[in-house]
Amino acid sequence: MAITRRLLQVFLLLSWLDEVQSSPSCSLQGWPMDTLSQFGNILIGAVFVVHSGFIFHLPTFQEEPKPVSCTGFHIRYYRDVLGLMFAVDEINNSPDLLPNITLGFSFVDSCMSELRAVGGVLSLLSGLGNPFPGYDCHAPSVMVGIVGEHFSALSLPIAQMLGALHYPQISHGATLSALSNKMNFPSFFRTMPSNLFQNIALIQLVGQFGWTWVGMLVVDNDVGQQGAQIIQAGIERNGGCVAFLEKIHLSYSTQKIKRVVDVIKRSSVNVIVLHSQEVHVKALLDAMFADGVTGKIFISSASFIMTPGLFSKKAWKVLNGTIGLVPSAAPLPGFEEFLLNLHPNANTTYPFIRLFWEKAFSCYWPVENPDSETSNAPILKEDVACTGEEGFRSEIAQLFETNDLSLTYHAYLAVYAYTHALHSLLGCPTISEGYFHQGVCSNINDAQPRKVRDKLCMKSYCLLVTSPPIVLSHINSIKDKASGVSLMNFIKVLRFLKKTNFQTKSGEVMKFNSEGDLPASYDIINIQVINGSFNLVKVGRIDPEAQPPREKISLNVSAILWNDHVLQVPISVCSNSCRPGYRKTPFEGRPICCYDCIPCSEGEITNYTDADECTRCPSDQWSNEERDRCIPKVIEFLSYNEPLGIVLVIAVAMLSILTLCILIIFIKYQDTPIIKATNRELSYILLVSLILCFLCCLVFIGQPSKFSCLLRQTFFSVAFSISMSSVLAKTIMVILAFKATGMNSPLRKWLGPTIPRNVVGLCLVLQTSICSLWLHRSPPFPTLNNQNYKIIFECNEGQKQFFYINLGFMGFMAMVSFLVAFLARNLPGSFNEAKLITFSMLVFCCVWISFIPAYLSTSGKYTVAVQIFAILASSAGLLSCIFLPKCYIILLRPERNNRDFLSGNKKKRTF
Repeated sequence: MAITRRLLQVFLLLSWLDEVQSSPSCSLQGWPMDTLSQFGNILIGAVFVVHSGFIFHLPTFQEEPKPVSCTGFHIRYYRDVLGLMFAVDEINNSPDLLPNITLGFSFVDSCMSELRAVGGVLSLLSGLGNPFPGYDCHAPSVMVGIVGEHFSALSLPIAQMLGALHYPQISHGATLSALSNKMNFPSFFRTMPSNLFQNIALIQLVGQFGWTWVGMLVVDNDVGQQGAQIIQAGIERNGGCVAFLEKIHLSYSTQKIKRVVDVIKRSSVNVIVLHSQEVHVKALLDAMFADGVTGKIFISSASFIMTPGLFSKKAWKVLNGTIGLVPSAAPLPGFEEFLLNLHPNANTTYPFIRLFWEKAFSCYWPVENPDSETSNAPILKEDVACTGEEGFRSEIAQLFETNDLSLTYHAYLAVYAYTHALHSLLGCPTISEGYFHQGVCSNINDAQPRKVRDKLCMKSYCLLVTSPPIVLSHINSIKDKASGVSLMNFIKVLRFLKKTNFQTKSGEVMKFNSEGDLPASYDIINIQVINGSFNLVKVGRIDPEAQPPREKISLNVSAILWNDHVLQVPISVCSNSCRPGYRKTPFEGRPICCYDCIPCSEGEITNYTDADECTRCPSDQWSNEERDRCIPKVIEFLSYNEPLGIVLVIAVAMLSILTLCILIIFIKYQDTPIIKATNRELSYILLVSLILCFLCCLVFIGQPSKFSCLLRQTFFSVAFSISMSSVLAKTIMVILAFKATGMNSPLRKWLGPTIPRNVVGLCLVLQTSICSLWLHRSPPFPTLNNQNYKIIFECNEGQKQFFYINLGFMGFMAMVSFLVAFLARNLPGSFNEAKLITFSMLVFCCVWISFIPAYLSTSGKYTVAVQIFAILASSAGLLSCIFLPKCYIILLRPERNNRDFLSGNKKKRTF
């Protein structure tokens, strides 16, 4: 905005009018502009880029400043001018559009210079060949509007100025979204889609290939800056990162370009988003080739013209594989025939025809007229003189690159948009539309946006430097001199242009929306350089209005040829994708796209790539080993079908059968001295209780149920209480038997069955009371215990103190039995029952003391297995220490089964 205001002020200062100061010796001064025109009753102004560069001469303040000079003629840009001329010829030859009216044009080359662009537009409006604001000297023709500019950076100041001067403008290439603001640019239209969608399309295209680590090159102006912000925000919003964002411009020095190349070379990105016009990138591409940076993939915006004529063969190598957006275009029937008529005749009407001829045939025109249109390039030895007889019929497609007519087609549409608007305006529509002054039909002069009296163009003017406010006030005075009809005519042109609705030859309906834009759609083009041949291949299309929405981007990936002739889509990521089962952990101080992949914790999963967080499985499920899905937890309990359960069942059966066999032996040999001496009744009770202890282990195996949970600890407690009480009673009776050996001993009366029965009964009653209180207050019940990777189906013991009271009571009886037997271990006799009980109690206590930490440190079925092992080990200890020595004597050493041996009368002893 500031640049435009400054440029306008400069031209206003140079255009001082005679109403301010009149002098016959003064004349209006300014920079002459090379305006190329074709006569017509109605003129369309055109500001195009034909030369890709300019030379700005710094003022010396010692001589008159020199105008900006152009350099770098390009046929590709020149083709857009020919497209405009082709449209004008078609309309003039059409009986259906503007009958009896000749359409003409007036053209200026902006040479990529904002100064020339603004000055050229003012020159076109004045018709004087100089940028004089406020004048219209086209009589008898009428200038109705401007076509151009192609570049947004050049269209922006033009649109600001034309909006203030009430002239419509239709751009065929400007994409800056800010130009859609009708408050700031009321007279701006365009046949090119706004880059608001183009930027979104670039973001979608990057995401389509899964690229998350990209670089950006943008032109160093407002257009590039605004586009860069939108594109970068969109890429980051989709989870990507921009590794670098560098600005480029055709005016950059070699050092600046080298710095940008170094940034690209050091970066690990394989994909670069290119949001710039091609003229700003040419030097960079050559520098990249010279530095060996040729493996990158460019994603170019629609403002980047992909054409071989604009780049060197070195740049082709760098651009190979580029994916770019080009505005959708339709064929132009008859355009190639129009191009075939190009010829540098003396009476030719084609602008720049001699420059084109020199460029096309690598020749030069002999300098006959110093003012003739020829190239300023130095003549080389191998160059030949142009004759005008050269032919290019067979090379027309390659020379003009007719395989991509996108921008030329949109310039063609701009001319037709003006034509249809003027045709409707001059066709005298119904008065009800309210566009006309006092119900009078329009004529050619009504198409003029502003009417200024012809006498203003017939006088001499003075150049007087003054301040901008005075100049602006003078321009306001000119507005006052314009007739009242002129403003109404301006409204007519704009309103008809806004309502322009026509159908192209290809069947497309063209209609400007409320923002002055046409519906957006882009073709996706791939640059393929094969065997030195530059080819543009259409590989897809982006249409925001496509239905269904998934068809907004259609892409044929298999048709894309990437750089270095690779068919597979290149990868451009800072870090490789985290596969399912892993999550991303960003590196500190680096972009979010640079991360490490760490596995999910147990119980958490990720079932998609590049997950930021792991998801915890439901309570009844657990993660598998790969951590990529949740699986139902295994319900765990000690089963009869698993190896551990089978081993324990076999052990229970064997020990139970062994105990039963010993019981049978004791019953069979119940009248022998060794069995009588050890209290047969207590032995039977102890053997039966041991069988019950072994069999109670079966209650612990299998799926827990309400009944089995109630029976487990109570059955075990009662059976073990009988065993311990029997051992305690046996110990007491052994001591009494040895203490009451005398005939008159008072202890002999206690040697009967009363004490054993009372001891066993009392212990059984106490243990049963504890179990009854347990079952009453907090009975065990089956429950599912969620652990990490399994669900333990177990019996909840209720209040744990009852379980520990049970164990404590049995431990108390065992300790008493152990102490009593230990004190009686030295009693006389060859077969000392007290020693056997001492050993059995020692085994019993060791087993249950080691059981407590093992029980507390295990879980699930292994807790049950530990308790079963403790029951089996302690019971087997009692069985082996108390009964196996007796069985040994009964079965293998029957000669010792006598009273004399047991009393110790014989010296030969086994024990």
